[in-house]
Amino acid sequence: MMNDKRPLYSRAHLCAFLFAVLAAIALVFIAAAQEKVVNVKEVPIAFTNPGSGSEMYTVYCAVCHGNRSR
Repeated sequence: MMNDKRPLYSRAHLCAFLFAVLAAIALVFIAAAQEKVVNVKEVPIAFTNPGSGSEMYTVYCAVCHGNRSR
């Protein structure tokens, strides 16, 4: 019977475990940082005349792109 005094885990095993733990923690922080809360005002749908491009732009596009005067 041999008296083996080697540690149960080698240094490489401990480094790999530490790396895995740190990577998991980093993923949690990255996921939390990517959550963005966007405040969007919900309003009822405004129906427009499909034959009027100007009216459609005013209702659907001007909110983001601004009013265009021609």
